[in-house]
Amino acid sequence: MTSTGQVISPGSLSSGERQLLLLFSNLFVVSSQNSIFIVDEPELSLNVKWQRQLIKHLLSFTERSKVQFILATHSIELLTQYKECVLALTRINQDSTHE
Repeated sequence: MTSTGQVISPGSLSSGERQLLLLFSNLFVVSSQNSIFIVDEPELSLNVKWQRQLIKHLLSFTERSKVQFILATHSIELLTQYKECVLALTRINQDSTHE
């Protein structure tokens, strides 16, 4: 809803706004349960300002819940403020002849 009370349909939102609506709607559904919430590249369709704020808002939204997040991202903007929580995944080759 706009500040003037006009209802906004999801179809009129930008792709980034639709992505956030879907993300937070799904998060709302699972926030009362013990959950692992997996998000693949949440930065897609988000401008840099929104990328910088996304994790803060995800954590704030789930502050009193038992939701844990796993995020796969290529965005340094998402990771910068939470470096201590970041794990870099690397491939481990069991057989060095098959790289």
